[in-house]
Amino acid sequence: MSQSRPLLTLPVLATATITLKLFVTVAGAICGAGAKALGVSLFNTDTGNQISVVALGTAIVIASDAITADADVASDAVGKAITAATGDIVLGRALEAAAATDDEIEVLLTPSGIKKPA
Repeated sequence: MSQSRPLLTLPVLATATITLKLFVTVAGAICGAGAKALGVSLFNTDTGNQISVVALGTAIVIASDAITADADVASDAVGKAITAATGDIVLGRALEAAAATDDEIEVLLTPSGIKKPA
């Protein structure tokens, strides 16, 4: 059963409409494919509002596709979790498997900035 264990949440001013359980950037936008993220959104919000982002701990993230447990994860083009490919910024580790698109999984967040090696 997926659950979130946030250790640190940070407020961010949304510069775009954001839905919950997606990777979000420090600039307040949905994270792009293979890019850095501040953390995972905790709720829905519109442009110009503050949003809380889980930056450290575990968070529930929507999967873009099937993901195996213990896989390194990155963001796809719309902020969903995918299995990290070579060159992607690793955002965390899947603590459980996703069987299909839009499954929700618990991810152990890692400090952003490390690229998946070949």
